[in-house]
Amino acid sequence: MRRKIVPDAEIPNLFSGQPHIVSATDVELATVEVLPHIGRDGLTFVEQYIFLFRQVVNCLSAIPDRQILCDAVRLFYLEGNLSADSLVASKYGLTAAKVSIMRIDFINRFFYGSTIYSAFRINRRWHHGIMAETRLWLFSTVDDFCRETLFPFTPDSIDVLAPIGLGKVLDKVSSRCFIVGRGKGGAFHGCIRSLYAAMQRHITPVTLVEAVSLAKSYAADYGISVSRSSVHSLLLHHPYFEPVGKRHFQVKFQYLSYDYLRVGRILSEHKGVVMTTKSLMNVYNSRLMFEQKPIGSSSLRSLCAADSRFRSCGRAGWVFSPEE
Repeated sequence: MRRKIVPDAEIPNLFSGQPHIVSATDVELATVEVLPHIGRDGLTFVEQYIFLFRQVVNCLSAIPDRQILCDAVRLFYLEGNLSADSLVASKYGLTAAKVSIMRIDFINRFFYGSTIYSAFRINRRWHHGIMAETRLWLFSTVDDFCRETLFPFTPDSIDVLAPIGLGKVLDKVSSRCFIVGRGKGGAFHGCIRSLYAAMQRHITPVTLVEAVSLAKSYAADYGISVSRSSVHSLLLHHPYFEPVGKRHFQVKFQYLSYDYLRVGRILSEHKGVVMTTKSLMNVYNSRLMFEQKPIGSSSLRSLCAADSRFRSCGRAGWVFSPEE
């Protein structure tokens, strides 16, 4: 269900010394300083940004030659109508592609150079502050971001935050969109690839410190940069990982890439218990009901070769013996 967006009448005045809706002459002849309303306790950076965004759109509506842009931005972002480009194009005799270009250009230039079409000046101190706050959401899923910040637009409209350093990228592995910094899609893919591969190799749960070390070690071979904050955020938000207790994390069982890794997970959860191939197979198939299969000896040999903590007990079965 789409969230209710704050009505215009409830939006605080963001333009010092100016009326709520300024005239076209005011906008054309004067440079207006934009300072978000920050006196209200508990006002999140998203609320501040949305207030600012709506105020600017209101001002654009007063400029005759900005009506096409204003209609496109208002319909797409403020009303959540994903057909806005086509509707506006039909109204003004343009192509949807042309309207889309105008709308995206507006978003991309919203803050650049601390000006908005040379008519408004953004308060630099606030701009830098809100940019710093956005870093807290890097590598969170778009769904988590929208839910936890009460973002009033649809997830499809997340590009409205591009001017304050936030963008989104599709993670093809999990088919989910994640919040990233502008132009940082490649860094995101490199970080998730490194963390996912390194965590699987370790098989057993790891602490945050260990996860960072594993990811950095793997990433170093490929020239990828990995930070502690990015690893922590991915462990908390990426659907492939799960917490184990209060301090440890692991790759979820169904997302382990190979049979021998899944067998290793089962054995590690039964620490010190000798399990037969049949008992391993029963547990394995109970967890992946749509992948009923026998466990081959090659998977068990691969596990022992990859990690010395796993060993064969002959005909009795297999066991996980962690290092003391």
